[in-house]
Amino acid sequence: MQCSLGFTLTPRRSRRHPTVVLTDLDYADDISLLSDSVEQAQELLNRVESECAKVGLRLNAKKTEVITYNILPEHPPLTTTEGTVLKEVKDFKYLCSWVNSTEQDLKAYYLEIIRFNKCTINVL
Repeated sequence: MQCSLGFTLTPRRSRRHPTVVLTDLDYADDISLLSDSVEQAQELLNRVESECAKVGLRLNAKKTEVITYNILPEHPPLTTTEGTVLKEVKDFKYLCSWVNSTEQDLKAYYLEIIRFNKCTINVL
């Protein structure tokens, strides 16, 4: 069984009700990667950097921040493919909103994005 990368919104309940996972939130040139573990976050970051490189783009490590919650403080740091250690913060601003390190805030933020997308679709 293959492990899904991303942040688990709903755990698997049965074959008919698989795990619901969210890997990223995107808007214009901003992306927020989400995962259940530091190892998964590193894998997602590596994949994004690899895909960016294919079209001549690269990650700006100076503008990239990491936020964790419910993770032991001794976890390995996230690094770029070039070896730059990314800055870990307690909160950060994403799309004009401050996000802090709680699971509840991430889920609430996800619901706001869904609500925003539904409003946008209805307006168009």
